[in-house]
Formats: sequence, C-alpha cells, structure tokens
Amino acid sequence: MVVTPLRIEMRAVEAGLMGAFNVRVVRAGMGADKARARARALSALPAEEFGTLAVAGFGAGVGPGVAVGDVVVASEVRGPDGTVVELPTSGVLLEWMHRVSPKLRLHHGPIETVDKLVKGRARGTLRERGVLAADMESVWLLAAAGQRPAGVIRVITDTPERELLRPRLVVDGFRAFRTLRHATPALLDWANDERTKSGGTAGDDVRPG
Repeated sequence: MVVTPLRIEMRAVEAGLMGAFNVRVVRAGMGADKARARARALSALPAEEFGTLAVAGFGAGVGPGVAVGDVVVASEVRGPDGTVVELPTSGVLLEWMHRVSPKLRLHHGPIETVDKLVKGRARGTLRERGVLAADMESVWLLAAAGQRPAGVIRVITDTPERELLRPRLVVDGFRAFRTLRHATPALLDWANDERTKSGGTAGDDVRPG
C-alpha cells in the first residue's frame, strides 16, 4: 500500500509503478485531519489487504546539504506532539533506492510532521533538532501500518534558500514530480525484500511524547 497526500504525488507514484499489479495507491489529502481520516479507513481494512505501508510525496528540506530534488528516506518520523515512530527497515529501503535509481541524491534521517508549512525560522528550529525534512501527514498516516513494516520517502520541493513562493516553483515542482516517479519502483523491491518482511514494524516502535 502506498499513500500519497496530494493528487499530483499520486500521479507520480502511479507513473513510477507502471501498472504493477501487486500494489495499491491511495490519496489521503493534505494535512493532519485528512491524514488521520485516511489512516482510520486503512486500519479498518482486513489484514490481508496489504502487507507493507509506504508514504510517498513531497516535503520541505531543512537539514544541511538537503537540496531541491533530493530524496529523504526517513529513519524515523516525529510528530508535533513529540511522538516518534521508528522505521526499522528504512536502511533496506535506502539500499533499494541506491540500486534502482543510482543517480538520485539520497539522504537518510529524521522527518518531522508539522502543523503548517515551514519557512524562515521554523526551518532553523527543525534543523537544530537534527531533522532533514518536514511534511504535514506522515506521522498520522503511519498509524495505519499497525504491525506491518512501513517506510516514508519525501522528495524535496523547497529549502531555506529556495522557499515555495518564488519564480522557479513550476520548474522545481516538475523536477520533484520526475524524481518521485523515478524513486517509486524501489518501494516494490523494499516491500518484497525478506529483510523488510521480518525486520520490524512501525507499530512496534512508537515512542510517546
């Protein structure tokens, strides 16, 4: 199961999967409320409906060296309430990203889910905490994983040096779309890897704030 917040992200993922029959892609919508609602709906599905959960989409870069068009593979996802969801198989996902799309610029580290778009000083605060990227949905969507392995990838669309409201937004947005499309096939290899299937779950590694 791959969950994307936005329709354009969903289209990029579907293009990258090229009709793969053993994966389902759903859209959650933007922000905490819609992410929670989608997580509740997925949690209500029979256990056999999906064996792994991946969250894929765009994100804001905040960490050092993280540039527009880069991919951040989350080692953990932090919530605005201090919750931390560990992702034990993120190293496997990173390995497959390198194998499948060796030209991608990859980073591996914490992603933080925030309440609103980050800019200015908010980016600096996250950076000081060791966060590489920010989004508005992942920590809530991961609740749907239950006892299943989970992974999160975010393609960077903006950084402190290149905020969202700027002339190059359309160009950078297209670049992010293309990058997400190229990164997506690795999710299938990660999901089918025996190390993923036996390497821990998101549900087992949640630390309350």
